[in-house]
Amino acid sequence: MTGHQRLPPTYDESRAQFRRRCEARGLRWAAEPIGAPGPFGQSLTVDHVWTGPAEPRRALVLLSGVHGVEGFVTSAAQRELLDRLEPDGPPATSPSSSSTS
Repeated sequence: MTGHQRLPPTYDESRAQFRRRCEARGLRWAAEPIGAPGPFGQSLTVDHVWTGPAEPRRALVLLSGVHGVEGFVTSAAQRELLDRLEPDGPPATSPSSSSTS
């Protein structure tokens, strides 16, 4: 897949790809409307995915915006990460973590 193919042309297609990837991987996801319409009147949402235990000791939170072109690039990176997530935990190929306390 080329870099251009990783960047969907619209917010709606980017969101649809995120949701399809979550479903294909068996990941739990939900969407929260932000209460403002998109440039074409569409509903805008903050979609989120959760893996692992319900009350983890640590958590990683990744966000991408609904404004500007940076949203498309960040969204593409998140979809790549989704391909590596396990439904019940972190990515199978995650590097070992080190304590910084």
